Amino acid sequence: MATKDKFDKRILLAGLSLALLAVLIFIPSLKSGFFWDDIGVLNDHSSYNHSHPFSFFDSSGVYYRPLIGLSAIIDHGFWHLNPIGYHLTNLLIHGLNVFLLFFVLTKLIEFSVITSSGDGSFSFSRVITVPAIGALIFAFHPINTESVVWISGRTDPLATMFFLLAFLCLILYDYEKKVASLVLMAFFFLCSLFSKENAISFIGIAFVFGLLRKMRKKEFIFSIASLFATTVFYFYLRSGSGLRELFRKPGSETAFLAPSLDLYSKVKAVTLGTTYYLEKLLAPVHLSVMPQIPHNPAHLLVLFLPLALAAGLLIKGRKWELFFLLWVFITLSPSLSITISQIANPLAERYMYLPAVGFSVLVALLLSSIPGGKKLYIPASCIIIILLALITSERLKDWHSDFTIWADTVRKNPDSTLAHTNYGVALINAKNYEEAERELLTAYRNPVKSLMQTSGILNSLGDVELKKQNYTKAGDYFMSAIKADPRNVYAYNNIGYLHMRLSEINPKDKEAQLKKAIDTFKLALRLSPRQVQVYYNMGICSLSLNDYRKAEEYFTTVIEIDPMGEFAQRSLSFLVASQMKKQIESATRGKTNENTVSHGIR
Repeated sequence: MATKDKFDKRILLAGLSLALLAVLIFIPSLKSGFFWDDIGVLNDHSSYNHSHPFSFFDSSGVYYRPLIGLSAIIDHGFWHLNPIGYHLTNLLIHGLNVFLLFFVLTKLIEFSVITSSGDGSFSFSRVITVPAIGALIFAFHPINTESVVWISGRTDPLATMFFLLAFLCLILYDYEKKVASLVLMAFFFLCSLFSKENAISFIGIAFVFGLLRKMRKKEFIFSIASLFATTVFYFYLRSGSGLRELFRKPGSETAFLAPSLDLYSKVKAVTLGTTYYLEKLLAPVHLSVMPQIPHNPAHLLVLFLPLALAAGLLIKGRKWELFFLLWVFITLSPSLSITISQIANPLAERYMYLPAVGFSVLVALLLSSIPGGKKLYIPASCIIIILLALITSERLKDWHSDFTIWADTVRKNPDSTLAHTNYGVALINAKNYEEAERELLTAYRNPVKSLMQTSGILNSLGDVELKKQNYTKAGDYFMSAIKADPRNVYAYNNIGYLHMRLSEINPKDKEAQLKKAIDTFKLALRLSPRQVQVYYNMGICSLSLNDYRKAEEYFTTVIEIDPMGEFAQRSLSFLVASQMKKQIESATRGKTNENTVSHGIR
């Protein structure tokens, strides 16, 4: 027993070491700020109704991810709007996934392969080698960069964490036959679904695992039945959302599917999308936030690789290699449906985080089969791991800031409307207004865009004109943005800010413009009630109108929402200024009253 305990401790220590390496490779991301729509997503999460502990499960729509909202709220409680804390959470989740993958693989090997010698001692090197290589390939694979560095990309790592825990429980249930393992598997599967919808693929993983493992009929039926029951409960909590959008008329406003495509076009999109992902797993270079579906049919040749490999593995009876090859395709299948949808970019690196688990283990297993034993496959594995780490380090440079990532994306995908739009916004922040306008106009002229994207482009063009002090033109752009999308919070905020600027230009119209600004800001808050900048602007307007009570109320709200943020620090200063102005005016009124009384007495 002591030998087994010592063995388990060494396994734990090895797993923690691998997790640490996974965190260290992504340490540069702690210097990054928020990307893309991070702030908007965090504001949406923080606007949940907190009146009861189950409020996170009240949301509906295509996306139903209550645990993502909960994780954002927890982060906000510790870090407010300091991005370093959110990045740290992403790193820790990735490190934990590497540890879980290593631990799951050691259990698979320990349970399915004779790993003990005649005296009952366990061969540590025999159990640890393949799991360590697989875990390191996953830890350093460049395809995971987007999921780890982008705060809003946390969905995939969090879903994968619970996915691996559910898989571990399935393995334990298969070998130990304990009901507790079955219950925990269903629980972790539900948590994975609560993190991202692609976790539904776990049913397929469990089914294939049961077949290849030749599970006893009773355990196999119980496993699959519990997963189906959990899925039914999940959709019950969603109140049918997700399914409704799926069956709505393709192309309609809230439908999942894009405008009707013929069967050939659908098959082509899914097939070419699959080849793109396989290419990036095998050769993770030229990565992009906005990848495009390949158009050259020559890419289809890549599909022959997994087909040939599957045939060879079947012939040789290599069931675990076959299992992890199937893992790639089973876990990828939900994301492939997006290639024919209208809800997101058809392809994305982050969709590969969970499939990369299967790919990494498959590569580790195939490397262990190289003739010549450890003398060849250990050096070969090290070379691959080092190359992956170097590519990831380079990719992290692209993810240094919003400016660098969108500059890279526009360079690689010049036809992407969203890439030009976001690069234009980054250029505005860099005060390069002329270049920003060119990028935004390029995006606006692109015929492939939604009304929401059009609204965003028009709002950003208005922002450029506002910076250039072309107020009339700015106002026209903002109004056009709202016409395109009446729910564009940022356009309402910009119109309110425009009224604030106009109040400074014409002192005679100051009061009227400030009141218009406040009314417009209130419209923005109806759409998104936790916009810090909007409350801050309302506080400034109220202070200018000498409405100290309202000003202090708005500044206090800013501090409550984000006590450590930049606007909170400014709000504290204005709170002090407001209180001082009140005291001065109160003292002035007091002296006036004294003079009035004295004059009356005389």
